[in-house]
Amino acid sequence: MKLNSSFLKSIWLLLTILLIFIGRGMPFYLLVILLAIVILSPIIREIIPKTDLDERQVYISHLSSHVAFYVFLALVILVMLHDYIGKGKNPASEWYALLLIPLIIKFTISLYQNYDPVKVAFRMAYGWLGVWTLFVLLSHGFSVVALIEDAPFLITVIVVVLLRKNYLISGLLFILFSVGLTIFFHGWLRFDLYVRLLMYSLVPLPLLISGGVLMYQQIRKEE
Repeated sequence: MKLNSSFLKSIWLLLTILLIFIGRGMPFYLLVILLAIVILSPIIREIIPKTDLDERQVYISHLSSHVAFYVFLALVILVMLHDYIGKGKNPASEWYALLLIPLIIKFTISLYQNYDPVKVAFRMAYGWLGVWTLFVLLSHGFSVVALIEDAPFLITVIVVVLLRKNYLISGLLFILFSVGLTIFFHGWLRFDLYVRLLMYSLVPLPLLISGGVLMYQQIRKEE
């Protein structure tokens, strides 16, 4: 009887969990390797799809991942509520990162999968630049300081609008801007790792993704 890959991966996962409970003193790197095999296999399957999988197998795989994602979020919220209600303290920053970063990634992927990637990239970038302009105005009001601080953003928007049909240049500008923001907010390096991950996911990452998508679409258009 031929064992399919899904059954073998399930056995592997169960054995890994069993090892965690039995050998708590096992080396951490070994645990990471064992879990990485389970986690990376579905990612590889999505990147390099197998031709022998039928629609039912694909649907079950996606459904199980979908359910597992929301179970994970529910567990994170449960822990956060336990810390806040049971212990009377705010949850640690890593719990906010574990809750929000997957949601940001899911939201971003859903947008690009359900709508025109080029329109999503432009609107996401414009939306982010608009939020920054609003933040500057709320901080400094209509003043020379606000104009100076917002000038790079306004110049970027004007250039992108003028060269909107050239996705390569627009994408490159968004990527350069995201790199510039990362350098500008170098003070975030003082925060702990989880706060940094969350902040970088909210600030430079949307522009970086928008730029990458636009450059990719330009390359596809020229092929």
